[in-house]
Amino acid sequence: MSKTPLVFAASTAFLLWLGFKKYRARGSVSFNDSDFLPNRSQLPVTVSDWSNLLDLEDELDNKIGAKWGLLHDLFLKKYQLKLWFNEHLCTQRPWPSDTSLPKPNGFNTLCHANTTKSIARWSSWGPMNGAQHVARTSSGCDVIVRVITSGGVGNNFREIQRFLNQTPDILLSTNHVLPMLEEIVFEDITFGVFPRLDDTLESIFRNSRQNSVEDALYAIMEALEGIVYLHEHHIAHQFHPESLIRRAVVRPRVYIIDFEDAVMFSPDTNPTDMRVSKFPRPLELCGRPQPPEVYQPESYCPFKLDMWQFGDTLQPFKSGFDEVSKIFEAMVKSVPEERISAAEALRRLDTFVQSQPPNVLHKPFPGECTEYVESKTGPAGKLVFVDKTSSVVLASKLQQVADGTTLALAASAALILWLKSRKTPSQESDAQALSIKLPERSELPNTIEDWRDLFDLYDELDNKIAAKWCLLDDLFRKRYGVKLWLSEHLCEQEPWPDDSRLPKPNGFNTLSHANTDHCISRWPHWCPRNGAQHVARTSTGCDVMIRVITSGGIGERHREIQRYLNRAPDILLSTNHVLPMLEEMIFEDITFGVFPRLDATLSDVFSRFYKTSVGDALDMIMQALEGVVYLHEHRIAHQDLFMANFVVQWQPESLLKRAIARPRVWIIDFEDAVMFEEGTKVEDMKVARFPRPLEECGRPQPPEVQFGSYCPFKLDVWQFSSDIKRFKSGFVEVSQVFEDMNKEQPDERITAAQALARLDSFVREQPPSSLHQAFPSFT
Repeated sequence: MSKTPLVFAASTAFLLWLGFKKYRARGSVSFNDSDFLPNRSQLPVTVSDWSNLLDLEDELDNKIGAKWGLLHDLFLKKYQLKLWFNEHLCTQRPWPSDTSLPKPNGFNTLCHANTTKSIARWSSWGPMNGAQHVARTSSGCDVIVRVITSGGVGNNFREIQRFLNQTPDILLSTNHVLPMLEEIVFEDITFGVFPRLDDTLESIFRNSRQNSVEDALYAIMEALEGIVYLHEHHIAHQFHPESLIRRAVVRPRVYIIDFEDAVMFSPDTNPTDMRVSKFPRPLELCGRPQPPEVYQPESYCPFKLDMWQFGDTLQPFKSGFDEVSKIFEAMVKSVPEERISAAEALRRLDTFVQSQPPNVLHKPFPGECTEYVESKTGPAGKLVFVDKTSSVVLASKLQQVADGTTLALAASAALILWLKSRKTPSQESDAQALSIKLPERSELPNTIEDWRDLFDLYDELDNKIAAKWCLLDDLFRKRYGVKLWLSEHLCEQEPWPDDSRLPKPNGFNTLSHANTDHCISRWPHWCPRNGAQHVARTSTGCDVMIRVITSGGIGERHREIQRYLNRAPDILLSTNHVLPMLEEMIFEDITFGVFPRLDATLSDVFSRFYKTSVGDALDMIMQALEGVVYLHEHRIAHQDLFMANFVVQWQPESLLKRAIARPRVWIIDFEDAVMFEEGTKVEDMKVARFPRPLEECGRPQPPEVQFGSYCPFKLDVWQFSSDIKRFKSGFVEVSQVFEDMNKEQPDERITAAQALARLDSFVREQPPSSLHQAFPSFT
């Protein structure tokens, strides 16, 4: 039976940090005036003073550790942030008691191709300057704390960052600004808290990374997409996929960071008046060459400056294609009026890439790529990968290049999601301490099936879902920081009137750039498919899906498989498409799983309402298969692998408006899944009986499930293809793959890995423009 998607999906794993605020209800340490706080005079005065704490001329004097350490009590007790240990002026590490990898958050994805190196590198961090520090949240996620204002300096930076963090814009798929998760204020100092990403755009060009020309071009285009977004909003910044080792379907996302030197004009400013009279810092302190106009006494256009800075960053990249080189050259013309805009550069690059079969671009850089001179302040150092480049942040070594610029690539949807917090050993004593009103166990449904049956369409006026779930409201709010949505009707749940209609960004809940108004109007409404699910909002403003996993002694296998899939480092891998479980909430024998809420499923991709192209659909099908291959490699068969159990980050609708970034696909609902012990022989990986009565499935099933034991992996392939084969792409090669997955005889079916390899081979031989077309038909 195909069950309701628990949450919406997209580009790599989700457990992120939530408790930036003080959780009295969750047992956080209290903070009051008697706690130790430093005198303001003990801390650096201006932002520049903070930056200068990184004094390489006196490395033995660890000024960063000394000054940031004074704020330890404030960050830990009031904001649930534990600063990393300053082992040395140039090195910060997790404390010895907490050296595990961080929890997933939708940003910190590990490269599938060079995982060991990624794991080793994550556990240490060298600050670019003394105004930044890594910290770990109480829920186990790593963040960067950065000084934004101090001593009256930085107010412009703070206002621009706040403007960029507004909803719904921060949730848009084409917005590549790394979200600010929280502001922390101490007297005149404002600290911004951001997701920690580990790679910048510059690193993609390093000879030590096995990146292809294709990897680099998509990262550059995501960065340009982010710059276009900024320039359209009158903001000037001023400022490693390694697919040659092993390719993945998803690409890393690029984010823009560091708006300290940015300038923003009001919407009614005449374009000819959008000029800056003086460069924001002394030119001798820039650490990078700058265009000729900033050395002149006249005012200059900061948008033209952005293009020169970004284009200068790209000069060392030799793609081997004249068309690409000419675009980069047009970005760095000496005369500002002769430079192309970010939109024009993106259009020309995209046109070129769309005309080339991906296999043509999947090659190493010709010759040696010029190495960058190490610099702490260049424009490429402000674009971050959710894997790496100096000014752009890569979100994951192969997750999805979303938006970049010379701002430290960030995420198109802010990263505040909620996760777990500490629990007291005894639920009963905890409840008493927090004054929690607990229901009697007998007042709640007994088994999971009883929970499902709360959704009773034969008696819609009796809202059984609201009546039973509300009994747990006090427990969820006070112990776990989760507030159930209002359920006024059996078929509809929505945020409470005093809550905002849209959630905070979390790396999962991205809005489509193509049909934004529809997405905004649909988000605050949810109709449950059964009574075992309920939407909630966390205390930090993120929406989650709560699902009953165990109840009445049923569901233990589901819980164990979900826990296994949630382990680090695997849950952080770019090729792992399992939607993370953020938290387990327990009441007596009932386990509730908390997941990111996502709003679209793979089924929606083929709806006539959405203007999805053949290329969009094939990319998402291949992501889904990549996720299935991951499960099968780990001896896990899903056994309910229909399209409704794949959730999608957003609908691309590229036939309406194309974006460079791609939505990520996630797999949900492991209730019927089975996992075999390591070392089990392939021929012994059989299931004796289908997990539920066939008449209750609501879906056709393959013949073998009616006759004794069967191979659950062959079942997965049949179930997935029975939905997908209705998709008519217009390409015989694609249809043949789906037919070979759906053979009646299990032994004749191809595997998920074979299906992915054949589809990938076909797609990479086609110019992307040939796939940018509507479906010929869909049954």
